Amino acid sequence: MINKLGYQITSFQYDNIHGFVEDLVHVQLNGKSGFTNASGRQIISCLYDLDNWFPLDGFIDGLVQVNFENGKFGYIDKNGAQFWED
Repeated sequence: MINKLGYQITSFQYDNIHGFVEDLVHVQLNGKSGFTNASGRQIISCLYDLDNWFPLDGFIDGLVQVNFENGKFGYIDKNGAQFWED
């Protein structure tokens, strides 16, 4: 990623950078999705399947729904904290 002034803010470490989702940048590495901030610092590790983000276009009340690898649905917040129901 580069900023508006043309300065590089992340190295070439991601397979895809999908753009901003609210104030975070949706990134992908090895087929898994996560988020960085505008400075390139990874906020949510690339742990989630791209097809499992509901919705990709934004967080609702600070949460986004995900499908965890165990097949359960849950939520993550903008800090990467996970929430789910049994």
